[in-house]
Amino acid sequence: MSVNEFLRSFKDKNVDIYCGGKDWFYGTVKDIVDGVVTLTAPEGIVHVNIERILSVSPRAAES
Repeated sequence: MSVNEFLRSFKDKNVDIYCGGKDWFYGTVKDIVDGVVTLTAPEGIVHVNIERILSVSPRAAES
């Protein structure tokens, strides 16, 4: 399974993405195109280069 396929399994789900150090991103996975995952987050749209991702985990629904 490629990283793109793995990330597609989280499409429309809330996730935490860790890229090392203080680089944490969270939001709902909207798309994965050309090596970039797009999240919608409370702050707006976030784009993350998949080559920088160290871990992805499901995020509990916020209350």
